[in-house]
Amino acid sequence: MVAYKQNKMFLDTYEEPLGINYIIIKVNEDMIKRRGSRYEATRRAWRADINRAMKAAYVLSVTDKTVHEVYEVKNWFRDEEFTGRIGFHGHPAPVDIRNLFVGKMIPDMYCKKGCRTPFMYV
Repeated sequence: MVAYKQNKMFLDTYEEPLGINYIIIKVNEDMIKRRGSRYEATRRAWRADINRAMKAAYVLSVTDKTVHEVYEVKNWFRDEEFTGRIGFHGHPAPVDIRNLFVGKMIPDMYCKKGCRTPFMYV
C-alpha cells in the first residue's frame, strides 16, 4: 500500500506481522541531535507502563511516520534520572525483523489526527 510521498519516493506501509510484539516510539530529528544518536533518542525517558512495555520484544524508532530502525529489547528499566519514566537496553533487531519494517510507513491507525503520544503499544 503506497501511503506517503517523502524525498520524491513513495514508501509502502508495513503489514502488521502476526506474533511479533512491538512498541512504536516516535522521535524527531531535534531529539536525535540532542541525545547524540537515534538509539539514545529512542531508548529512554518515556512515560509508560513498564509492565505493558515488558511484553514487547521490539521497538520501532519512527520519524515522520517512517520506520528508521528496529531495536530488539534486552530489558526494560525504570529510568532513575527521569522520575516516573521508563527505558530499555537493546540492539538492532535481526535482519529478518528489520526487513519487515525499516524504510516503510507505519499504518494510518497509528497516525490518527490529534494523537500526540510518542510511545505507542501495539
